Amino acid sequence: MDYGKFNVREGQERAVNAKKEAAHEPMSRK
Repeated sequence: MDYGKFNVREGQERAVNAKKEAAHEPMSRK
């Protein structure tokens, strides 16, 4: 298993999830 590629892909998924959560935060607070 190539951990280098796996870590990069996991990092990208976490970044996308973080952006989605950040986008929902302001709406839920209103």
